[in-house]
Amino acid sequence: MGTGILSTALKGDIAEPMAVKEATFWMTKLNQLSKELLKLPIHR
Repeated sequence: MGTGILSTALKGDIAEPMAVKEATFWMTKLNQLSKELLKLPIHR
């Protein structure tokens, strides 16, 4: 499920709790990876 669809469902209070948990996990994981990649010297 896309994060846009999920955020809309969350605002409408109809999102499945497990879907929210899963999306939060993956968004956090991907953001952590991006943060680490930006530390590489190629980006300076």
